[in-house]
Amino acid sequence: MHSRKIYREDQELAELNQPFLNSEDRRFLRESIGSIENYIPSATSSTDVEEQVMATEELPGKPEEEEEEHEASEETEIAESELEIDNEGKVEPEEDELPEMGDENLKVTSDMMKQADEKKKEAFDAVGRDEFQRAIQLFTDAIKLNPQLSTLYANRASVFVRLRKPNAAIRDCDKATKINPDSAQPYKWRGKAYWLLGRWQQAAKDLALACQLDYDEDTNDMLKEAQRRVQRTLEHQRKYEEEQDAKESVDGLPKVRKSLAEEERAQ
Repeated sequence: MHSRKIYREDQELAELNQPFLNSEDRRFLRESIGSIENYIPSATSSTDVEEQVMATEELPGKPEEEEEEHEASEETEIAESELEIDNEGKVEPEEDELPEMGDENLKVTSDMMKQADEKKKEAFDAVGRDEFQRAIQLFTDAIKLNPQLSTLYANRASVFVRLRKPNAAIRDCDKATKINPDSAQPYKWRGKAYWLLGRWQQAAKDLALACQLDYDEDTNDMLKEAQRRVQRTLEHQRKYEEEQDAKESVDGLPKVRKSLAEEERAQ
């Protein structure tokens, strides 16, 4: 805020009726205004203030208010660019038709289990050849044969993550955790799916649980990065809220002074 404007407003406040301003029910206003006025440089006389103002006006360059706005704008742009970097690799949720999940009430025979196991092996072979769509179909066939085996859903979810289809992966992992909540794989792949969506908090939560159940370096490294991005996002949000609160407090001072003056005149 311009120093001349601040000084003029302080002078107006000083000219208010002192008994009115010093009353007990106005104490919160005095304290609020006083806390902000502590940031205003003091002057021993009106001449000192005028000299300070004149010296400021003689300085070359942009006006103070424009410089402050420019600096604030630069800080905001830097913070936003940092968040954009954090969102690199983020994908939009796919709108594809979700694959079959199998019949939960199906009575699975030993022969069906063997067939499902064969389909699973073929699916992994397809993944090794980067034939991901074929792998999805083979895992789906295995799931239809043995729909109560949680690892099949987690395996198919891992392929969906490679195909950058997070919604389908999350759906499969949700199913897998319902069947077996103590398996690390569904949490690992669901955490990676949330990562693709830029949902860092949910990603960190699942990745942490996966590490607790079955630690591996890859998952732990991803967990640390997710936690860093969560912290960065929270700090950005906190800084933005503090700046907004400070702006509202400063912008509201003239209104407070005007209200006090109007109340005094009305008495």
